Amino acid sequence: MRKALSTTVALLLAGLLIAASARAETLTNEDVIELVKSKLGAKLIIKKIKLSTCRFDVSARKLVELKNADVPESIIELMVDVHDKRIKSIQGAVQVALQGFRDQDSKQQDRARRELKSLGPDAIPWVVSLGLNSKYTEIRVGAATVLGDYAHRDALEPLFDVLTDRSQQVRESAAQALKYVVEDKHREKIYKRLTGRLTDIEKPRDGAVLALGHLRMTKAAPELRRMTKGDTSPRMRAVAVTALGDMRDKVSLDMIIKRLMDDRSRQVRAAAATALAKLHDVKAVPPMVKAFERYPQDRRGFVGPMASFRHPRIVETFIEALDDNDTKVRALAHEALKMLTGETLKKEKGLWSEWWELDGRKRFTSS
Repeated sequence: MRKALSTTVALLLAGLLIAASARAETLTNEDVIELVKSKLGAKLIIKKIKLSTCRFDVSARKLVELKNADVPESIIELMVDVHDKRIKSIQGAVQVALQGFRDQDSKQQDRARRELKSLGPDAIPWVVSLGLNSKYTEIRVGAATVLGDYAHRDALEPLFDVLTDRSQQVRESAAQALKYVVEDKHREKIYKRLTGRLTDIEKPRDGAVLALGHLRMTKAAPELRRMTKGDTSPRMRAVAVTALGDMRDKVSLDMIIKRLMDDRSRQVRAAAATALAKLHDVKAVPPMVKAFERYPQDRRGFVGPMASFRHPRIVETFIEALDDNDTKVRALAHEALKMLTGETLKKEKGLWSEWWELDGRKRFTSS
């Protein structure tokens, strides 16, 4: 009796292991065709499908392929049903996950992004219809970001469409996402489409400009440099400078420095500082220090880009900033000093000045 019981338990455990293995496996059209070719019976293949995670392509062309491979009609019908159920479950999952982007908690937004990404490219139609078409800006921003995560060609046209979205944030997200979607073989075609949009003054053009930068399409650099002139809007000057920085266009270095020093727009000066940090040419250090001194109202935005340069003049500028009238600037300068030097001194100018003169300058410049 005990022997029979232990045998039954063993069989049950084996069955559970087989079922778990089947559920962990992902069946495709090719797997089904292989099973049919191996002369397994239809009933057994159907059971295998029901126990497995499945990702079937039931487009008209693929159905013909299945028929030509002598897959029984009963199996094809089940594959269509399984696919339909999966698509409906994806639609529901997308609808729920997208709401996470409306949450003010960044952790919840990150969770929504991970959940949507885990659904894979099959979710693209729903992310587009439920996400990019949402009335809520934050959901459209999140949807555009996720489409970039998929890095799939089916996301190209939806992202291209929202480069002219009514929201600046959405346009920026779409431009960044495009760099993960555009295939090398289509770059020339996309370049022409993006530069074509630069002449359409009836629609927002900043999305196209930013996309050119993210895609590092340096052929557009001369046109973007023309956009940085003072007769364009501050927004267009800023995005043109940003794009040139994203392109790492060294030819534009002097022009970007000029925008940093002389542009009347705070937005453009901030974009120029960030672009110079990306170009990372030491020639930018003296003008960045001068701009920091000239524009006290811009200092909060200047600290980060300047901290990308491990240079004595930057350290000295940040030590001076520990006495700045703006408490936020003092805090940012202190954090930047700790990062650049590896020191953990308190936020007091006297302590840092003494360290710099006695030992810091020598150690910093020799390391």
